[in-house]
Amino acid sequence: MPWDCGFRSWFKIGSMEKKGFVFFVSGKLTGKGGHSLRQFVYEGRTVSSVVGSAPVLARLKGVQPVAFVPHSLDDEDVKVIKEELPSTQIIKSPAMGVFNGKTFISNYSSLTFFFLFHMLKTTEIWKEKDLNLFADISTGNNQITFSMAEAFRYLEVFSHLSRIGLGESNQFQIAYSEPAIGNLKEALKVFSEPFKVKGFPSLPLNYKGVKDAERELQKLPVREEIANEIVSLSQRAVLILTAVLKNIPLAVYLLGYNTPSEIEKTLNLLIKELEPVMGNSENPPQFKEENGKIFYTFSPEGLNSRRIISLILLIGFYYGISELLRKYHVPNTPNSCENVDKLLSKFRGIYSSLFGTENVNYTLLEKDISRLRTIISNFKKDNRIILDYFLPGEKVDTEEKHKNSRPQLRNFFAHSGLLTNMIEFNLKYETVRYKKESLGTVEKFLIKLSNEFTQ
Repeated sequence: MPWDCGFRSWFKIGSMEKKGFVFFVSGKLTGKGGHSLRQFVYEGRTVSSVVGSAPVLARLKGVQPVAFVPHSLDDEDVKVIKEELPSTQIIKSPAMGVFNGKTFISNYSSLTFFFLFHMLKTTEIWKEKDLNLFADISTGNNQITFSMAEAFRYLEVFSHLSRIGLGESNQFQIAYSEPAIGNLKEALKVFSEPFKVKGFPSLPLNYKGVKDAERELQKLPVREEIANEIVSLSQRAVLILTAVLKNIPLAVYLLGYNTPSEIEKTLNLLIKELEPVMGNSENPPQFKEENGKIFYTFSPEGLNSRRIISLILLIGFYYGISELLRKYHVPNTPNSCENVDKLLSKFRGIYSSLFGTENVNYTLLEKDISRLRTIISNFKKDNRIILDYFLPGEKVDTEEKHKNSRPQLRNFFAHSGLLTNMIEFNLKYETVRYKKESLGTVEKFLIKLSNEFTQ
């Protein structure tokens, strides 16, 4: 079955259709140091292969094989893979070390970035579910294969973040075979184990970290206008994610948030910008050769690839939170208002999706919404005529101590961002919103709160 142009495929097993991928790094298959034909057994079935155990998984699990073929290998190695499993997607990847008199310059972090890029491009995992994903670590140069496995870990993190609160349904597994040593007569056993990444919702980058990542983007072949769009969205992501994670829900209504389709568009822009230098089935990653040394364009000297990876994870997390906000009908337009009871009920659902039914965020928000209800009730007792317009919080909150006090970050954080000297009330509909002049203060406070997250 030929590989389709959309980089995705369905494999039929009997009457069932299953979708997924098995990623692996190819070793030397021909000539000196090449592999010989061996038998591999997996789940009771035996398959002969020169390539290794990955094609066995592809045949028996019905998943698309994706072979990363190091730049140092030749076309004969690619030919062997294609002959054994014609459906394989070939991706020419960076090499490492000395081969045939040439020194290939790459490192663990840049390789991880390379593999993650292609895994994201291939799977489009932010909008997929029920994928069956394998990383086969049985073949290839150790450092390169370990980098591929690390990228697979990041892919799972991205998958979780981009579907946070909606339920993770993609399955990740690490696969490996018994070592192929000597002239073995018995089939090599192939194993697969669930690959689970544990963690909790936290920012991959804070506001300062986005500025640092911007400097890394400038080292890559990304046009200035595209880099600016990526950075602008990432800065908004930090503010919205901080507002949700730190229990400042009304800030989401003030700032507005990007829709999932807008976030996906930005992610695709980054992928499209980097595509020309990241290699494909026909060509290795773009490089230059100097004095027998191979330097890859996607990994210039001084590039901190980890920051680019963190930026990608931040965008994935923003996508997931945007989906969650949309699920609970939180408006994405700036300067929106919300009924106090609906604000509580919507974010009860959001916080439960993120943190479980028993969580501190909801407990604190419930207390502060109760305080606002009391303020509204007291005002209505003293005012028979309630008009349909917004009043500054100082005129609604009758406590003298709240009238002229300057907003402080400590109080802002302690009271769910619902300080009466920063908000205004529509008493007829019992809705609240931030004053327009509060925008700068809210953004400043959210930036400070984001810096509390560990990178």
